[in-house]
Amino acid sequence: MIVNYMLDHISGNITIDEIVRYSGSNKTTIAKVFRNNFDMSIMEYFIHMKINTAKKYLREDNYNISQISDLLGYSGIHYFSRQFKNITGMSPTEYSASIQAMITK
Repeated sequence: MIVNYMLDHISGNITIDEIVRYSGSNKTTIAKVFRNNFDMSIMEYFIHMKINTAKKYLREDNYNISQISDLLGYSGIHYFSRQFKNITGMSPTEYSASIQAMITK
């Protein structure tokens, strides 16, 4: 239920308090469930969801990096690029180039 809520709000910046209100649960319970099931906090999970969506957009080649940053609710392309690199180990540009290289092989 919470994961679906996050997916529905992937283009925004939700807070843990919004998730708590939506779920009717409490922060401690939600934190424990996410840590036990996903080995990360709920907000880390949400960031991973955003980056996975960004990777999908980059693979589909329908949007440029700036558009993807905007679509996912980032305040700026530089912040988006830093988060992308922290999670994937490469910049969005490097990721896109690696996808293109695989396609042309």
